[in-house]
Amino acid sequence: MSAELLSRRPIDGVTEREIDLLLLLALHASPGFRAFLAAKTAGPGDFEFLGAWRGVYDNLGECDLLVLIRDAKGRRVAIMVEDKIDASFQPGQANRYRQRGERGRALERWDRFTTCLCTPKEYAEPIGKGDAWDAILTYEEIEASLAAQEDTFAPFVRGALRQAAHKQRSGGFVVSHLASAFWAQYRRLQREEFPDLKMNALSEAQSENDPWPRFAAGMLPPRVKLEHKPWKGCVDLTFQDMKFEDLWSRLDGLLPRGFDVCRTAPSAAVRAAVPPLNAMEPFEPQLEAARMAFRAAEALLRL
Repeated sequence: MSAELLSRRPIDGVTEREIDLLLLLALHASPGFRAFLAAKTAGPGDFEFLGAWRGVYDNLGECDLLVLIRDAKGRRVAIMVEDKIDASFQPGQANRYRQRGERGRALERWDRFTTCLCTPKEYAEPIGKGDAWDAILTYEEIEASLAAQEDTFAPFVRGALRQAAHKQRSGGFVVSHLASAFWAQYRRLQREEFPDLKMNALSEAQSENDPWPRFAAGMLPPRVKLEHKPWKGCVDLTFQDMKFEDLWSRLDGLLPRGFDVCRTAPSAAVRAAVPPLNAMEPFEPQLEAARMAFRAAEALLRL
């Protein structure tokens, strides 16, 4: 085995998705970690672990991690976790978590809920202890908790958390005036010429890392999303957790020219190819490319 391979980290370029999955592993495998999370978010006391899930969707958006416990009083408590390494917040994101919590309580899925932001310490510090999130849990706190556990997987998870925290410190969210101006014009074009697409709000401040604008807010089933992926040059209608073969068998021969079924692990999507956009370049020369993306999104909604 080469020295180059042995010197590599197990996860090359850790992202929020990897952290989500590793925390999900810890929640299902480690009673000590479950007790730590419950105490930090739902409060002290005995509890029964009922389950934990990643990527729970509805028309208000996504909950990165959903943990369900039963407290000493017999109440079902939902712990709703948003995981951030260095991405910007979407407008109203914390409030939408609270709305999903209230909806779950009204539907009797749980009796009470708490929202939690999980993030590196340096990301959390500017947010402070405001009322946007019920709890803020840092990667450094999680790493310290895992260090006290005897779980064999704990060192691996701790290493990934350190790697993610370093990624935030070395890069973090840096506002780009060029990108912010680009996406402001993108939003304006959508509102003026394609208002029926009902695009989710984009933050006014943007970095060089492109957002993936999402359309048809409140119009699609919970596990279906319509997104423009600008730098990739495509618009995807994604069916969460649907196998590629299943979606292909349903749509084979029915898609118009320029549309295809593709894998977007662990899901599948109907994809429309469009010209890529570069938010670090002026918007005006890319105006028609943006229009083509909006037209593709309209066509996908008509399928």
